[in-house]
Amino acid sequence: MLPLAKLTARLSFPTSVTFPYWMGNTFRGGFGVHLRRACCPDLKRDCYSCDAREDCIFYYTHMKKDSKVGYGAPPKPIVFIPPFFGKSFIVPENGFLDVGILLFGRFARFLPHVALGLSMLGQSGIGSERHYDINKFRLDEMRCSFSGDVVYDGNTINIGAMRTIDLADYTSDGISVTDRLSIGFETPIMVKTGKFPPGLEKLLGMIRQRLILYVNEYGDGAKIPDFECSASIKSSSIHFHNIKSRSQREGKRDFFTYTGTAEYSIQKIDENAIQLLRIGLLIGAGPKPSFGLGFIKMID
Repeated sequence: MLPLAKLTARLSFPTSVTFPYWMGNTFRGGFGVHLRRACCPDLKRDCYSCDAREDCIFYYTHMKKDSKVGYGAPPKPIVFIPPFFGKSFIVPENGFLDVGILLFGRFARFLPHVALGLSMLGQSGIGSERHYDINKFRLDEMRCSFSGDVVYDGNTINIGAMRTIDLADYTSDGISVTDRLSIGFETPIMVKTGKFPPGLEKLLGMIRQRLILYVNEYGDGAKIPDFECSASIKSSSIHFHNIKSRSQREGKRDFFTYTGTAEYSIQKIDENAIQLLRIGLLIGAGPKPSFGLGFIKMID
């Protein structure tokens, strides 16, 4: 169906750093600038006229407009998931920050490029205050979430320590679903229609839609089965976030998003739904995954 690698990058900061409350755009944009500098032999050339674009990681992560299936832009094969605190926060001097990274399909082999791009971003600094020669960081390590092993120790890459799973084999084992289920929306999620939090059936549908896009673009195009689920929301907490994005291609945009929690009372749920839930704990739900949106967790 779809190979996937999941990493955690630890960034250490020699000086105190203040971050905005949402960093998805900051990491994606900053990484892209340095990734292109690292891998492009001609920065003045237009990407769409470049003969090497089909083998270029920057083209796929930041420039490709057309999907293999459908008419919209494709999901991005490398996703950064910075933590979300809902407010501006400070990383103290000699502190650290852990950032999640997903690599889909054949793009797991670009681990060295990810390490190089992040390292170059750290040398330059991140966020608007980098212009004052601050907000710099060091990429201390990258650890595989599936093997538990270090794949980059700050100096050497050990790509053999990285384990890739296929989501087709990622069954419902390890998830216990009874008649109650609590979900935490860790990073902001976009709900285009209806209210937040979404019902469990709708949330599973949002996971399924994200999965379909990735399987069509970077997997084998397998059909994702339908599921059956019936549940009601017993309690919830809701926090609204108008997060702002800015890029050279898209200009300024506002994303109307939510975080919070939802406790569901389940009347019916089949194995396909449980498998989707487990996959959703990895890949998230809803639109804009490349900005780190829509990632969820189960709450005990």
